[in-house]
Amino acid sequence: MRVLVVGAGATGGVLGARLVRAGVDVTFLVRQRRRQHLDDDGLVVVDTHGATALPVRAVTASDLTGTFDVVVLAVKEPSLDDALEGIEDALAPDGVVVPLLNGTEHVDRLRARFGARLLGGVMRVVATVDRAGRVVHLEPGVSVLLGELSGGGSARAQRVAERLTVDGLRVTAVDDIVDRMWAKWAFIVAAGVVTCLLRNNVGNIVAVPGGSDAVLGAISEAEAVVAAAGHPVQPDAHHAAVQMLTAEGSTFTSSLYRDVVAGRAGETEHLLGAFQTWARELDVATPRLDLALVQLRAAALAA
Repeated sequence: MRVLVVGAGATGGVLGARLVRAGVDVTFLVRQRRRQHLDDDGLVVVDTHGATALPVRAVTASDLTGTFDVVVLAVKEPSLDDALEGIEDALAPDGVVVPLLNGTEHVDRLRARFGARLLGGVMRVVATVDRAGRVVHLEPGVSVLLGELSGGGSARAQRVAERLTVDGLRVTAVDDIVDRMWAKWAFIVAAGVVTCLLRNNVGNIVAVPGGSDAVLGAISEAEAVVAAAGHPVQPDAHHAAVQMLTAEGSTFTSSLYRDVVAGRAGETEHLLGAFQTWARELDVATPRLDLALVQLRAAALAA
């Protein structure tokens, strides 16, 4: 199996590193600057075991040759269109595309481009890229859910999941991937609202009076929107969100907040702005989200 990982940031770096370590034939499609970094230093991953530099194969769009059985899209939404250059020609005849972007706004664009070759995907990982270009895995555990966007199980999704599952990476085929994508979007919005608005990690937030109530309010608000959209968050996903965002002593912050602190262009509009648009269309009140967006947009202007 040949795998093309588009992007070597936090998501693509963690997933790709797991596959490379397992001996899977992996190529990273990246921009020239990132390619030079990977060629010179390898893919450096920092986790609880320390820093490891993995020799990897990296190419830019102009150097992309051959075909791949699985194309994993692991870039942020603002970079998606540029990252798709030449991807159609790189797909094997029975190849599939697995996007791991957050939210759901990208699905229609990708479906128009790849048709039936597109699966849905969700990756659960807490990671970032530091100023040295190292992929820092902040919390243990990484898993991927994938499935048919039309719903229901399929032999194809099961086959891809089995072939991508390696030591340290669990990939599971599910029959409700669209609902899972909405559930993750709700979690990301709640986490982003809480950590960006209150400017802290969840451990410090829940340690003060009113902190837990603020977190639970943000979760309830986000889940009300996805329920109105026809994708109610299931009890297990709700419990996981509450557990992660109210954990005492946790240093967890959202990727949105980490981008703000690092001065990186984030996904405020793709994740929070688009979610607010859905809320308005569905007539669901989101006062916490609205306030967080004012804060983030004002900060972007000041920068």
